[in-house]
Amino acid sequence: IQESSNDVIETDNHFVFTGINNDDMWFVKISKDSGDIIIEKLLGSDNIEEGNGIINDGTGGYKITGKQKGNFGAGTKSKLTQWSLDNNGKQVSFYQLPGPYSNSYGSSIVTNPNTQYPGIFGRFCSSGGDDCKFLLTDIGSFDNTYKFDTGIVFPKAMGVTNSGYILIGDGVFNDIGGLKKPLVVKTGLGGQESWKKTFDENSLAWGTGNAGIQTSDGNYLLLGEYRKTINEPDQIRIIKYLIN
Repeated sequence: IQESSNDVIETDNHFVFTGINNDDMWFVKISKDSGDIIIEKLLGSDNIEEGNGIINDGTGGYKITGKQKGNFGAGTKSKLTQWSLDNNGKQVSFYQLPGPYSNSYGSSIVTNPNTQYPGIFGRFCSSGGDDCKFLLTDIGSFDNTYKFDTGIVFPKAMGVTNSGYILIGDGVFNDIGGLKKPLVVKTGLGGQESWKKTFDENSLAWGTGNAGIQTSDGNYLLLGEYRKTINEPDQIRIIKYLIN
């Protein structure tokens, strides 16, 4: 049985969480003042459901992304899932990414003021866990994947930029001793790739990509962990990546 809290947002009077509890997608709303539980819901089935990211949908309800894991006719797989809930946590709709994305999950969800639908960042694996790509979808008009020189990738965070999205994560490169490297993709509003970058690509450094933003000057600030060599202690690292 899996239990964890994975994301939280703040509303006028509440903190709202999502995660996994008793192998079901977990939704809980607590009072900002007292910490008392106002609403708690477990949404699930015979499969395993997990919520990884949550946003307010602008109408008083919520959208949550994550995964449903189960046997879908081809062994145990996970599917990127979006739950739409009303203000009381009642499920309004349930959506799974169709087509070839039979081994995928949603990691983060954000509202983009320039698009009709929220953006969802996650991972798609075509076979097992070593042939994976970053995945970006808005569940309305596009779903795109982004391939790096490794198939072992881990989406961590996403942000909204002036012209699209920034996707941050890391990957394990077995051809250089299993070193982890920060990975970043910049996309347009429709998910089209603008550029992508593997940091420390030609060094023996170990690093992660944990978060990032586009700065007011149009460049990018990335946050993660860093080791000059794999056996050194972790350090916090901030990278300013200059585009202009």
